[in-house]
Amino acid sequence: MARSGKSSMGWFFGFKLHGIINENGEFVALTITKGNEVDKL
Repeated sequence: MARSGKSSMGWFFGFKLHGIINENGEFVALTITKGNEVDKL
């Protein structure tokens, strides 16, 4: 399932971990996506 992708730091192979943290430092949401999936803002 891992794929190659490009970030601001260069090319990589693997997965991306996206997280949302609240003001108390607690995780609200976590998502793992393939390395080649485009980030949506």
